[in-house]
Amino acid sequence: MRAVRRGVILVAEDDEDDRLLIGAALARTACPPDVRYVTDGRELLDYLCRRGTWSDPQGSPVPDLVLLDLNMPRMSGRDALCVLKQDPAFRCLPIVVFTTSDDARDVKASYEAGANAFVTKPSTLAELSRALAAIADFWLAVARSPVEGARVEARSAAIPRPPR
Repeated sequence: MRAVRRGVILVAEDDEDDRLLIGAALARTACPPDVRYVTDGRELLDYLCRRGTWSDPQGSPVPDLVLLDLNMPRMSGRDALCVLKQDPAFRCLPIVVFTTSDDARDVKASYEAGANAFVTKPSTLAELSRALAAIADFWLAVARSPVEGARVEARSAAIPRPPR
């Protein structure tokens, strides 16, 4: 196993309480990652493409991993996942669906759309902390990421800005 590095995790989650719990759990991991947040699929695309409020590279570092909720306003995680995995600039970006759903149809659809993993959010804080520690450990310490070596800076212009 490689040394744990302080990677960047981008959390796409509309629920403020869930964002706080996720952030607290990730802060207690062996090597706490730099956690960034967006609140819906449109903001996720804007962050990754460095548009609008996310145009400054210091404020929108390339994530090593995206934790993606499925049920969000404006643009769902389902739709954002499809857009990202169809774009060559983001096809290799690891995306873990992290959602309250345990519906087999959501699991199947997420994998078919290109999700790298599907995790149903645990119902207790202890289970949530264990799940997030395992996810962070795997993606930041065990798995090799194409982002890691190249730190992909070219953002896709092919992804159009979604209508408001």
